[in-house]
Amino acid sequence: MLVYICPYCDPNPESHLACVKDSTVHCKHKKKKCEENDYKCKEVMKCNKCESTFVLTDDFLKKQKRKIKDG
Repeated sequence: MLVYICPYCDPNPESHLACVKDSTVHCKHKKKKCEENDYKCKEVMKCNKCESTFVLTDDFLKKQKRKIKDG
C-alpha cells in the first residue's frame, strides 16, 4: 500500500497526506468545465497533522511517496 507523507512533519501515521478539494485554488478554466471534470484542478494534498496543503505535481508526489510494509 502506498501513502504520501508530509515533508514538514515527522513520519508517522498522523502525518499522512489526504487528497482534498480546496475552493481557494484559482484555475484558468470556466466554471462549467470545472464542474464537468468534478473540480480536478482544485485538488491538493493536505496533512492530517499540521493542516498544510500542497499542490499535486508529479515531482512532489514522487518525492513524498512511501510504501507501508505489511507485517
